[in-house]
Amino acid sequence: MFVPSTFPNFSGVEVFVGVKSAKVIYGGRSGCCVGVDQISFEIPAGVTGCYVPVVVRSGGTLSNFVSIAIASAGGHCSDTAPRCLSAS
Repeated sequence: MFVPSTFPNFSGVEVFVGVKSAKVIYGGRSGCCVGVDQISFEIPAGVTGCYVPVVVRSGGTLSNFVSIAIASAGGHCSDTAPRCLSAS
């Protein structure tokens, strides 16, 4: 297995959590696994919820949206789950 001896950050990688820009700590090759890239970021202050959207922008292109649960005290989320409305 070949792992690069240096791990340069990918330039221009942005992460958005909810509606806030997150501080990107690292975006580049994984130190453990060949062919795996990773992005490490800090959750912006004041962002909480059970279904907080996260998106990455790189080279002007947006990734798919995912959601993460964020509780300021590190406990359980209290949001209600999104529901589909049924037609009746």
